[in-house]
Amino acid sequence: MSVGKRQNQALVTQKSQRCDILFAVMYDCIFYSYKHTRQLNSTSLIQAGVTLAENTQLSMNAMADSINIISCAIGKIAVSSEEQTQVFRRPE
Repeated sequence: MSVGKRQNQALVTQKSQRCDILFAVMYDCIFYSYKHTRQLNSTSLIQAGVTLAENTQLSMNAMADSINIISCAIGKIAVSSEEQTQVFRRPE
């Protein structure tokens, strides 16, 4: 932000921010088209939102499956560890 800086510092900050934005656009290979964004109607925006929600749900399901697999593995390790300590305990 350029708030609270001298004019030279503010200009440098603004130019740096513009360069960061341009770099991000070129890095992601996304070119901003104002005309294209203005032509979007509500139907296409709703469809994009639905697609995003579906992709998010798929990601969440995959993450839940991974967590379940890891939990089962940790449980098996804990049971195995407990069994090993019981085998090697001396009778009292």
